[in-house]
Amino acid sequence: MPVQEGQRVPGPGMASAPGGSSAGPGSSGQWVYSRVPPGDSQSSMSGDAPRAAEAADPAPLPAGKFPWFAPAALLFGAIFLQNAGLYNATCVYVRWMDELGEAQRHPHGDTHADAAEAVALEDPLAELLGGWRLPPVPDVPWRPEAWAEVLTALVSVLWLGWVVRLQDLRLWTKVMLSGAVLATLKGLLAWATVLPDAAGWRGCRARLGEDGVAYFRHVAAGGGGFQSVQDITVLSISSLGRMGRLGRQRVCADTIFSTPTCFSVLLSMGVYDLARTSTEGLEAVRQSTVRSITGLALGMVLAVNLVLTLLSPQHYTLDVAIAYPVTLLVYTNPVIAVTARRWVDEWAAAVWSMVVTTPQWPPSPSERFMPAPEESADPTEASIRDLGEATVPPCCLPFCSFGGLYHLRDQPGIPGLRPWTEECERRHQHQLAELRELRERDAARRRTLKADIDREKKEAADREAEVRQRYEDLFREEELRLEERLRVQLAEANERLDSARRAARDAESEAAAAEERASGAGHVFVMLREQLQGQARSLQLQVASAREGCERQKQEEEALRKEAGELQEVLRLAGHVLGADPAGKEAEGEAIEAGLAFPEPVKDVEASAKPEIEGEEPATIVPALPGAVETADSALELAGEAATRPPAEEQAAADGELAAAGEVAEPGEDSGGQHKGTAQPAG
Repeated sequence: MPVQEGQRVPGPGMASAPGGSSAGPGSSGQWVYSRVPPGDSQSSMSGDAPRAAEAADPAPLPAGKFPWFAPAALLFGAIFLQNAGLYNATCVYVRWMDELGEAQRHPHGDTHADAAEAVALEDPLAELLGGWRLPPVPDVPWRPEAWAEVLTALVSVLWLGWVVRLQDLRLWTKVMLSGAVLATLKGLLAWATVLPDAAGWRGCRARLGEDGVAYFRHVAAGGGGFQSVQDITVLSISSLGRMGRLGRQRVCADTIFSTPTCFSVLLSMGVYDLARTSTEGLEAVRQSTVRSITGLALGMVLAVNLVLTLLSPQHYTLDVAIAYPVTLLVYTNPVIAVTARRWVDEWAAAVWSMVVTTPQWPPSPSERFMPAPEESADPTEASIRDLGEATVPPCCLPFCSFGGLYHLRDQPGIPGLRPWTEECERRHQHQLAELRELRERDAARRRTLKADIDREKKEAADREAEVRQRYEDLFREEELRLEERLRVQLAEANERLDSARRAARDAESEAAAAEERASGAGHVFVMLREQLQGQARSLQLQVASAREGCERQKQEEEALRKEAGELQEVLRLAGHVLGADPAGKEAEGEAIEAGLAFPEPVKDVEASAKPEIEGEEPATIVPALPGAVETADSALELAGEAATRPPAEEQAAADGELAAAGEVAEPGEDSGGQHKGTAQPAG
C-alpha cells in the first residue's frame, strides 16, 4: 500500500482538498500516513476534479455552540472519573496506613510511627534533585509544583485565547478528546493500582489535615457515599478550568503518571498546532522562523516544568517520565485525529439534527433494499481525501524537525507502481543530469535576459530623461507664452474695465442731468399748467361775455329789423308821394346834385345801415367770433389733460401745449379788440 504525500489540511469544519502524489511502497495498519514536509503545500487535483470535490465536501457545521460544548462535557465526565479513582485510591491508602500502624504496635502499646510514615517508593533521582531545592523563605510560600502550575496555566490561557480567536473547532475537539482519554486512563490506573504517596504518610496527613483524614477513614469504612459523590462533583467542576490539575491538594495516593505534566504537554502541543496552522500562508523563511521560535519556547516551558515537577516531593520520577510519552502517544494517535475530524465534519451535524429536528418518515421498502452504488475499484488521486492529521513532535521518531505533519487517508494512492530498480536509478540520474543542464541553460538565459533587461532599463532611463528634458523645455515655453497671453488679456480687460467705468460715470452724469432737466421741466410744466388754467378761466369769461353780446346783438337786430320794416314802409309811402309830385322829383335831383345820399326804396334793408334817428346814440355792434366757443372748449380740455398728465410726459407735451396756448391766446386778443369796435351807420 503506497504512502501518499499530500497537501495541507484546511481549517476546522472545512473539507480538505483532495490530491497528492505517490512517494513509495509501504503500508501501516488501516490508515495511510502521508507526510507533508516543512514549507511544502500541494493542492493540485487530477482529472475528475469537480466530482472529487463534491465527494469530499463534508456536512455543514451545525448551528449554535453544541459542537463546542459536547467535547468539554466529555472532558468533564473524564475528570469526574479521574477524581473518583483518586478518591478511591486515597481511601485505600488511608486504610492501608491505618492497618500498617496497627500491625506494628508493640505489646506494651508503643508504635513505630516513623516506620509507617516513611513508607514510600525509592526515587534516587528525586533524592539527587532534593539537594538543589531552595531553603524555605519566611512569608514566601515557594513551592516548585506551584510554579509548574503557573507555567501550565499560562500555556492554557494562551491556547484557549488562540483557539477562540481562530474558531478552530477541530483542534478544540482534539485537545478535549485527548484530555478525556488521559483523565480516564489516570482514574482507571488510580483505582486499579494504589501506590504510596511520594511525600509519605506524614506529607499526606499534612496535606489533608485531621478532618480530611477522618473523612477518608469514614468513607473507607463504608459511610458517606452520597457525600463522596458531591465532593467529587465539586472537585471536578473546580478542576475543569485547570484541565484536571490541582487535584492533589485534596487527595493523597499516587498514580503511574502525573496529571499536571500530561496537560502541560497536551496544551503545548495544541499551541504548536495553532502556530503551524496560523503560519501556513507565510513565506518559507518566515514560516520556519516562527515555528522554530514557537517550538523552542514551548520546549523550554516543558523543560522548566519537568525540573520543577521533579523538585516537588509530591511526584515520583516515574510519574513525570511516563507522562511525556503517554501524552504524545495519545495526542498523535490516528484514532484521536480521525475522531476529531469526523466530529467536526459529520457527527456533530448528525447529533444536532437528531436533537433539534423532528423524526423523518422511514424509508420505503424499495429505498431500504436499494443496493448502494459500487465504488470504483481503481481509485484515483482525485477520489482520495484526508480523514485527519497527526502531528509528530520534533523530539520523536522519525525526527521530522518542525514539520512532522501526517495526513490520514482511507485508501492508498494509484496502485500498480513499478518497484525501484538500478535501471530506474540510472534513468533518474540521467534525468537529474539533464535537469542540471537545463537549469544551467536556463540560468545562462536568465543572465542574458537580465543583461538585456538592464540595458533596456538604462536606455529607457536615458530616453525618459531626454523626453523629460524636452517636455520641460516645451512646458517652460508654453508657460511663458501663456503668461504673456495672460498679461495681454489682463491689460485688455483692464482697458475694457476702465472704459466701462468711464461710460458708467458718463451715464451717471447724463442721468443726473436728465434728472435735473426733468425736475426743471416739472417746475415749468407746473407754471405752464397754472398759466393755461388762468388763460382757460379768462377764455371762459370771454366766451361768457361773447355769448351775452351775441344775445344782445340778436335782440338789437330784431329791433332794427322791426324799425327797418317800419322805415321801409314810411319810405315806400314817401317814395310814392315824391314820385307823384313833380316838386318831389326836383327836390331829389337837387339833392343828388348837391351830393346828398337819398335813401332808395327798399332793396336790402338787412344790408343797409340804420338811418340815424334824431335824439338817439349810435348802437354798438358786437360781431360774432367764428369758432370762439369751440376754441374755449378746446382750451378747457387741454387744461384738464395737463392737470392729470404724469410728470414723465410733461416735458414732451410742454412745447406743444405752449404753442397751442399761443394760438388760442391770439384769437382771444383779436376778439377782445373786435368786441370794442362800433358799427358806423352809412350816410
